[in-house]
Amino acid sequence: MLLYLLPFIDVLTEVGLATAYPQLKHIYNSPLQASSLIAVGPLAAVTTGWCWGPFVRRYGVKTGMVTALLIWSAALGGMSVLLAQYPAALLLRLLHGFGGAGMAAVPFIAAATRSTHTATQSRRMGRIELSASLGAISGPLVFGSAMVLSPRLALTGVAGTGMALFGTILLAVPRSQPPSREKPAKPATAVPVLQHMAPAILYAIIAACLLSALETLIPTAAESATDSALAGKIAAALFEAIVLAGILYQSRQIHPDTRAGGLLAIAFSCLLLSVVLPGEAWLPMVLLLILSGLWVGRMVAGGNQFAARRAQNAAARGMGLYSTIRISGSIIGPMLMNLPTAGLFATLAILCVIADITRTGIRQRRHCPEARQSRDLRDR
Repeated sequence: MLLYLLPFIDVLTEVGLATAYPQLKHIYNSPLQASSLIAVGPLAAVTTGWCWGPFVRRYGVKTGMVTALLIWSAALGGMSVLLAQYPAALLLRLLHGFGGAGMAAVPFIAAATRSTHTATQSRRMGRIELSASLGAISGPLVFGSAMVLSPRLALTGVAGTGMALFGTILLAVPRSQPPSREKPAKPATAVPVLQHMAPAILYAIIAACLLSALETLIPTAAESATDSALAGKIAAALFEAIVLAGILYQSRQIHPDTRAGGLLAIAFSCLLLSVVLPGEAWLPMVLLLILSGLWVGRMVAGGNQFAARRAQNAAARGMGLYSTIRISGSIIGPMLMNLPTAGLFATLAILCVIADITRTGIRQRRHCPEARQSRDLRDR
């Protein structure tokens, strides 16, 4: 249970910090410094997160959890003291991103290595995504609101929560053995594992890109349609709830395959909106995009299932790479908002088609006779 709190508190802080952009801009009197402080966290997670797989493989899940929490909490505590000093805050934010990469990677590694049963892996990864989604919903309301009242107090609060969780895990969770499913005689190197995981990683990056783009677009579109900031928050919360429903539904499926019609429906809807509806017709656009959250949620959960299956021979390293590299989609998604409306929807449609082709290719390779024969020979 404590394992699922790591993605919750990490995503809560990341999303809340992103919504605190106006407060950070006021502190530094510079939009560039405020935005860079937000962006370097995910950047550090993507560039350094690969090391958590080998770390957990060598020292075990519990050690990975407490190490990531300690780094994450210490960095936030330092930011609460040195927030006004931009260079120091930026360095601490980089350290925070490194710890956050561990908090994102360790739960996925644990889910992939503690059981070889596909249904069990799917349920555990679904719980991880559920926890992260709840953090995304709570972030603006809890941490973002606290940043409005007192940035230092908000950072101190989440740092203290992280340290409390660190102490609880350290004392209450029994020491775990390093995963034993990987063959010690031939340790997997990063490049072959990355090549093997590439289709699942690409699929997950597209899913994260779609999710983050829609999380940015939907409240903006709702506010444009209603001239109400509250309507934007309600639309965003409704979208996240539908995404959660998609994640939970897909997590209960034995096979990671989702129906092609769902992904193509998103693509055709986006194309239809980009061609038929004018730029100011936001209301039907918002409704269609909110409903698309069901299939986006299935993509997020399906990506985890794809990755777990492809990482069978190197679960710790493979899931460590997967859980961190896929974060790059969350960096790309909001940048799509700089495109014109028609270009934005056309890009989303193209991404959906690419994801569907990737998913179909994975399915065909898994079910083709040559692949089955190769697996049988390898098992013997």
